Amino acid sequence: MTNGLFRKKALEKLSSPEQLDKLTVITSPKGWLALLAIGLIVIVGLLWGIFGTIYYKTVGWGFLVISGGIYTVQAPADGKLRSINVQSGDLVRSGQVVGRIEQEGLEIELRNARDRLMHLQEQLKMIDNLDDEDIKNKMKYLSEEELNIKKELKDLKEHKNWMEKMLKGYEELRREGIMSEIQYHENKRDLESLMIKIIGQTNRLQNIRYQRSKEKSIVRKEHLLKEIEIRDEEKKLKHMYKVLIKSSDVVTNHSGRVLERMAHIGDVVYKSDPIISMVEEEGKVLEANVYFDAANGKKIRPGMRANVTPTVVKTEEFGSIVGIVTEIAKRPSSKKAIMTKLQNQSLVEMVTSKGAPFMATIKLIPDSKTVSGFKWTSSRGPAITIKSGTACSGSITTRQETPINLLLQLSRKYLLGIGETEEKVEKLIETGGKSQK
Repeated sequence: MTNGLFRKKALEKLSSPEQLDKLTVITSPKGWLALLAIGLIVIVGLLWGIFGTIYYKTVGWGFLVISGGIYTVQAPADGKLRSINVQSGDLVRSGQVVGRIEQEGLEIELRNARDRLMHLQEQLKMIDNLDDEDIKNKMKYLSEEELNIKKELKDLKEHKNWMEKMLKGYEELRREGIMSEIQYHENKRDLESLMIKIIGQTNRLQNIRYQRSKEKSIVRKEHLLKEIEIRDEEKKLKHMYKVLIKSSDVVTNHSGRVLERMAHIGDVVYKSDPIISMVEEEGKVLEANVYFDAANGKKIRPGMRANVTPTVVKTEEFGSIVGIVTEIAKRPSSKKAIMTKLQNQSLVEMVTSKGAPFMATIKLIPDSKTVSGFKWTSSRGPAITIKSGTACSGSITTRQETPINLLLQLSRKYLLGIGETEEKVEKLIETGGKSQK
């Protein structure tokens, strides 16, 4: 029955010693190739697992800035913004007037002060003109009076001299009995009256001279008082003008490039409101100020590698600028502090969407061979100049480990349950010791 299953010829062929020297085919060449490929993959995987590196990165957003930072030019006082003299991208110099604020109240006061000054100056001219005419008339009258008195005094003195001579003769006549005592004393009284009259006229002459000096003094005093008023008004006017300039001129205290206009003509602004934002002048070191959320920001340390990508550059074509973290903030930044630094509301909202972020300062590695002057992760970078004030993203490598180490950690965690306690402790520390119910 068994022999019926196979053909006789086949049985004879199998039993023939001629077939004993042939190998039996177990695997085909294609199978060997597949097996070799699998082996290579396993070997490469093992080598990568042992010697390879997995990078853990965190991404944030910020600005490329000069090491001095970003500044705002603020309104010097309350008022309506009358003009802005600069545009985004303009270069400005320290002390330059970049805008003006309308100060209606001060301008009205200044006009009133000018009117008062003009009125005082006109009064001074009028006083001088009137006093000149008046003093001329008075001086003329006093001069005529003085002349008349002098003439009269001359006549009186001549008459006195004559009477004194006559009185001496009368005295001889009295002694001789020719003239009575009564007549003699009458002549003597006439002489005394004449002398009193001379004294009176002399006093009048002195009074006229005093009056003339007094009139001149009065005129000088009026002129001087008016001049003092004018000088006081001029001082007030100069002070008001300085206050107006200080309150209306929007002046930058830094040289640099304008980032953006933060107010519009016609806006009502208040003292210290930002009018424009700017970065310090070129020539200083360019760096990146990048904000990272609190969870990742705590992992960043100075010296970590970083990649910075300006928003104006295509990452897929040019890669990123190579950098190193030089500083990380010890405390998270408030919205107000970030706004002061970035001066960009939309960017502030983005970086604070996950809470108060930490700011990292990233130094950009220089490379004189590239147009931008910085080292890039691929190629020579774009053929453009990277300027301060450019928005950018930043990627920092916070941790790196071998794949096999990661595999061992996962095995310990999920197969053996080791490591869960440590994670809970870390989370508890991060949340400030508040346990989750």
